[in-house]
Amino acid sequence: MDGINDQCERFRRSLSQANDPSPILSAIDLWEQDSIKKIRLTAEKARADVQQYNKQTLKDFDEAIDKITTSMGSSRKASDMTEIDLKNWNRQLQKLQDLLEKPFPIGVITDTTPTSTLRLIRVTYDPPVPASTLSKANTEQHSTIQLESRSSFLQETNTNADERFHQVVGRVKLSEDGLVAACVGYSSICGIKLYASGTHNILFRVISKKNEGIFFGILSSMQGMTARSTELPSAYGWRNFYRTILNGNAQLKGYKEKNIAPGDHMTLTIDCDHNQLVLAHHRLKQKAILSVDVSKCPCPWRLLVSSFGEDTIYTLTMFQTSIILSCILISIFLTNLCWASLLLIDRKNPCRAYGNASVYDITNLVEKWPVPLKGPGFDGREYIYWWSCAGETQQCKDADTAICQQRIDESILRFNAGNVSPQLWFGLFNGAAVQDHLTWDIVYPNVQSDPLLIDGSGIRVTVVHFIVDPSIEKPLLTMDGENKYTEYSITVRGKCIGQPAINRTSFIQGYCDPQTGQVVPGPYMNDIQSYFSKL
Repeated sequence: MDGINDQCERFRRSLSQANDPSPILSAIDLWEQDSIKKIRLTAEKARADVQQYNKQTLKDFDEAIDKITTSMGSSRKASDMTEIDLKNWNRQLQKLQDLLEKPFPIGVITDTTPTSTLRLIRVTYDPPVPASTLSKANTEQHSTIQLESRSSFLQETNTNADERFHQVVGRVKLSEDGLVAACVGYSSICGIKLYASGTHNILFRVISKKNEGIFFGILSSMQGMTARSTELPSAYGWRNFYRTILNGNAQLKGYKEKNIAPGDHMTLTIDCDHNQLVLAHHRLKQKAILSVDVSKCPCPWRLLVSSFGEDTIYTLTMFQTSIILSCILISIFLTNLCWASLLLIDRKNPCRAYGNASVYDITNLVEKWPVPLKGPGFDGREYIYWWSCAGETQQCKDADTAICQQRIDESILRFNAGNVSPQLWFGLFNGAAVQDHLTWDIVYPNVQSDPLLIDGSGIRVTVVHFIVDPSIEKPLLTMDGENKYTEYSITVRGKCIGQPAINRTSFIQGYCDPQTGQVVPGPYMNDIQSYFSKL
């Protein structure tokens, strides 16, 4: 027993010696020192990143402010500042102030990399000022992949939105540098651009389609994509044109089947300033308007196109868009040319034109030019359209303006809807011979000087249609409103509205003066008056 007891004591003494924790503790100390070193290095890098991102944020805001002040300085130097310019500058500044009030763009998150046993941190950065704000003034203007949208964050006329398909979820194949998307099954595609301010037009062409579920709209950039992105809370737009999607929920009211077909052209307008989307269906000649709740779909927005079958969609380039808009204007002219001839406009009086043996004169159509006509715009709002056949509408800055469109609820918003100098008159050369129910037209297009104005501000056109109606004693002027593609229409009816006419008693040939109701001899008619007196 004593021997066993001695062995126990010796074992106890050897136990403490054989199980010395010092090497393990030393290893822990080394791990601690190494970990502290890594943490310090990570912390130092994080601090440097924060300083760098903060400096970048201040630089971005400074550059955005510089663009506003530079634009104001240029306008002040050129003495061409308008109320519209002041409003735009104020709106741009307000946008920057709104961005400044948003949460700080720099954050810290835990690195959850599974290969690391030590959870470090890393700095995240979401630039508060969109990249379009900082684009250079000398951006290439003739890129063949340019879309028709030109409005940037600061609405500069020399900045172009280079939209294309970019991020995809589902079975999608992109081609032609992101301009074509071929989809199979449930899939979603987002554009490369972010939209926070301004108005942007994106034109699509459906190449092939095998279902009824193409979606055009937007998604908040703060929300991730899924194959069924149209079901996300920030999704806004239309599926198959008529089915509205609000906050990811389909509105079934007014839904119709089979609205989009191969070859159809669709234009999506993203209006950030008014929190509104517009989808125009060119073949159906219809458009849908949708208001966006920014509390549920916060800016900046991204283009979202979604498919539920086998579809191929194409975003059109600036060159192709130019061809389409040119064809639209050509079709306007051809409609008139089918039934009339191009008249010769008087060099001294733009309110008068001539045919072979006819004169058309609307100088006295109204008591005083310009004449205000109320009518609807394409957006449903009511406008005043100031028309002056000789220009000088006194509303639009350009003295050559024939038609000036003015918002009733916001009078400083005025748009040149057609110029005098490029006007075209279409009528019958021998109009006096067919006086009853004679018709003719005047087309007032904008002066085409800047291809960047193709988004609507420089492609407007007004068509004035004249109808001789013996049942209407005094000239009746009606503003028909705005059709698709910023085309405006005015109709003039009356017994005496400046049409070619012949006095059957005196055989005087001229035009019917709206002020007196009498036939007034037309210039250059003296040589043929003797011929009519013999009839």
